[in-house]
Amino acid sequence: MKIYRDFYAWIVLLATLIGAVWLYTYRVWSLVEYIDATGRHFHPNERVRVQPWWSVYAAVALMSIGAAAVMWLLPEQKRKRLIRRFAKIVLPVPLR
Repeated sequence: MKIYRDFYAWIVLLATLIGAVWLYTYRVWSLVEYIDATGRHFHPNERVRVQPWWSVYAAVALMSIGAAAVMWLLPEQKRKRLIRRFAKIVLPVPLR
């Protein structure tokens, strides 16, 4: 059972990373109009591909959910070891 949980954790981590990269690089079509202060079009309109405003937030949310799912799937000993290793990097005070 322990080996399967490790395998599932890796699958979830990989799927989360792929999904986050896709969300971050997602582009939508938008119409750009060149209009001056008087309302005159001084350049022809053009369609461009832009990143939507929500793509970065969605990628961060997906990574957070994926990290929580991976930690839930890992066996307790590996989970504690990863948490301690991360805490040692982030926190200057050791955990008890």
